[in-house]
Amino acid sequence: MPKAKIENNHDNDMELDPIISALLEHLPPPGDYFSKEDRKLWLQIVELSFDLIYDNEPQPMATDEPELHGH
Repeated sequence: MPKAKIENNHDNDMELDPIISALLEHLPPPGDYFSKEDRKLWLQIVELSFDLIYDNEPQPMATDEPELHGH
């Protein structure tokens, strides 16, 4: 299966994780055959990759004030 061509948009400062870049490179070109089973598998892999790459909970905001540990 030919791979989709991923063009690098230099106007966009967004840096993709190598895992996401690799997954995008494995998409077939638009208009090519991409079975429903392969689509589901690809989406599951993306979902699991997000779990590896991104935090599931927001990180607490850093403040300049010292913590008051109940004093």
